[in-house]
Amino acid sequence: MKGTVNRKGNKIYHVKGWRDHAKVRLNAEEGDKCFRSVLDAELFLEFEKATITLSTDELVTRMDSAGVPCAKVNTFDEVLNDPRVTHRESIIEYDHPHAGRLRQARPAAIFAGEPNGVRRPSPTLGQHTDELLASVGCSDVDIAALRVAGAID
Repeated sequence: MKGTVNRKGNKIYHVKGWRDHAKVRLNAEEGDKCFRSVLDAELFLEFEKATITLSTDELVTRMDSAGVPCAKVNTFDEVLNDPRVTHRESIIEYDHPHAGRLRQARPAAIFAGEPNGVRRPSPTLGQHTDELLASVGCSDVDIAALRVAGAID
């Protein structure tokens, strides 16, 4: 079954085998939500009614205090200051030789309590092109011809 609740709050169910089941397309931007069963849709509507007046922070606080695993979905700008991100030191900063001071997500794995840092900065455009082409058998003449043809920088 495909169950949806459209942005107007109308419940729409499409049971497998019905004529239009395969044609049903959901549009999340329009507020459509997909459920596996009628019960899922009913539970969602009850939850929405109970929480619609709460701010995101209030809802997360209540869920946390009730022992329900949850977290706020941050905007890009909010991620950098999220307490969980700063506590886990998930964002690292380093100096790139051409781009200056950069921030990026650190590698997720931490072994023996030691987080991985940036061993070397990301390459600039074309920095390793000649080396890579030479490693697959291109001669200096071949590489020059590719550069003249505009295939590489």
